[in-house]
Amino acid sequence: MSESTVLDAAAAIDLVAIALGGDLPLADALGAVAQVSRDRIEHDLRLVEAALRWGVEPSVAWREAGEVWAAVGVAFALAGDLGLPPRGLLHDAAESIRLNEAARSEAAVGRLSVLLVLPLGLLFLPAFALLAVVPVVISLARSTLDGIG
Repeated sequence: MSESTVLDAAAAIDLVAIALGGDLPLADALGAVAQVSRDRIEHDLRLVEAALRWGVEPSVAWREAGEVWAAVGVAFALAGDLGLPPRGLLHDAAESIRLNEAARSEAAVGRLSVLLVLPLGLLFLPAFALLAVVPVVISLARSTLDGIG
């Protein structure tokens, strides 16, 4: 998934948590959030909504939706095991997704900076030599030859 899609997924998870806080059933909350979502996010939410309406456990339904939703499946599994409302765990899952995406982006920027050093070095070193070193050497050679002759 692209960065914007992953961040949209995190926002959708927050919206689902808010809808659950309003005492909507999970399937209805997913339907409401899917209505205001786009493309891949809407598709995934509709998939989970349909699975829930067919009686699939929430943790299993989220696992089938894709890798980005894995934290949501874990949140529902924990909520079910501990008897907690999933709202807080969903907000934590959304924040975890955002942090993971930020770390992935930082790592990509780090790799890019390393990859850019070689081409820049190959271009700037000859340019520096031609514009700074060669004129100095020519000037020194001229003054030396003028002093000899």
